[in-house]
Amino acid sequence: MCKFVERTLKTHFTMALEQQIQKDIMEAMKAHDESRLNATRGIKSEILLAKTSGTEHELSDADVLKIIQKLVKQRKESAELYTQGNRPELAEKELAEMKVMEAYLPRSERPVLKIWARLWERRPRSWQDRLTAV
Repeated sequence: MCKFVERTLKTHFTMALEQQIQKDIMEAMKAHDESRLNATRGIKSEILLAKTSGTEHELSDADVLKIIQKLVKQRKESAELYTQGNRPELAEKELAEMKVMEAYLPRSERPVLKIWARLWERRPRSWQDRLTAV
């Protein structure tokens, strides 16, 4: 396959998820849906940051999915910290954005995130708990 066709195909297929995110930004703006707008803008911002920081100017869908997974994890951790800090309104905001971001993940990966969350909640909190678990 010649380089031009290879590059064209790569550009066409890698833009699919990015274009969907851009389209969703426009829809969220029209619907005045603030949580969806903030979540999609956050994703778009991280994609642009990844594009400009590396040598590769185009990201594959797999790279975009990794970025979204990272953002979902960040939102979850932030929500936990806000809950611990007695700030439920901020935790709700983070969880709403996390839910929007999870919609971009493949269905097979969503249960994995939930399983990891359950395991994280069940982890031993101290050395004494670890010793009693053994």
